[in-house]
Amino acid sequence: MMSDLRFVLDTNTLVSAFLFKKPVVRQAYNRARALGDLLMSDETATELRDVLLRPKFDRYLRKEIRVAFATALI
Repeated sequence: MMSDLRFVLDTNTLVSAFLFKKPVVRQAYNRARALGDLLMSDETATELRDVLLRPKFDRYLRKEIRVAFATALI
């Protein structure tokens, strides 16, 4: 059963919440997940995957973990 509340978060917000856990961004992400459903366009899903595969994020988390996150979220 779907919640009545639906949220759309942009790619930057999703990446920041996952990789950097900035307090405000992470709180917004957690709150959206707790209160309703996250919606995502095909374009945003593709962009999220592409961004998380960038080598510059290797220093934060292994590629496999980033891919698993994107796959689970999408």
